Amino acid sequence: MTPSLGRKVEAGEKREFGYAKIQARHHSKILEGLQDRIGDAGNG
Repeated sequence: MTPSLGRKVEAGEKREFGYAKIQARHHSKILEGLQDRIGDAGNG
């Protein structure tokens, strides 16, 4: 997407990756198939 907008991506000096807990409120195609963990009840 970035090149189509005439931009480029460069590496930063600091990287910020780590655990993130999210809860989707509604079904969304963008989150379809995404699963982090399954609880004892069989849900995420």
